[in-house]
Amino acid sequence: MELKLERVHRADHPNVSHVSQLLEVTFPECERESIPDFLADLEAGRGHTLWVLTDPHDQFLGFARGMVFPSLKRGWVVHVALDPRHRGGGLGAELLQQVLGEMRRSFEGFEGMYLEVERLQEAATEQERAERQKRLAFFDRLGARLVSPDYIQPPSQPGQPPVPLNLLFWGETAASDDELLADFYEAAFGDTITS
Repeated sequence: MELKLERVHRADHPNVSHVSQLLEVTFPECERESIPDFLADLEAGRGHTLWVLTDPHDQFLGFARGMVFPSLKRGWVVHVALDPRHRGGGLGAELLQQVLGEMRRSFEGFEGMYLEVERLQEAATEQERAERQKRLAFFDRLGARLVSPDYIQPPSQPGQPPVPLNLLFWGETAASDDELLADFYEAAFGDTITS
């Protein structure tokens, strides 16, 4: 089946309503901006790039949001989600492979992308822990490596707490995990890490 990855630039795109709903139900408020802010940023061309995956009949399958850090020759996928009806069939890997390809075409020497995933120890229930374990196993099968189990994502919205996450890297780089983490904080948030 031929899948199509489309970069979306407008809030009135037909699949943005699907993205908004999936963003809202998949990610807690502390891990994403508000939906009105997401839509305003998309319309204004600010913030993260939005890619939408569709089937040959233009049926919405999922999305990814991210950005490229040209100075690092690396990218960052902030959110990736599939419509629940299409999970478990390899589409998540296909979506990320296509996004990686898009980022790689952005400039010569691209090394790979950062990914975030929830920590197991922060799971509130056994079911949540199992879901998080599934996501970690998915990224492991892709070949992503754990850069830091102590990464703290700054608040995504005013009034929300920082979020402890695992920071992963998928690609080829000579940088050490400490360098990857320090580079990421500086590029993504303008912060430096002191040991």
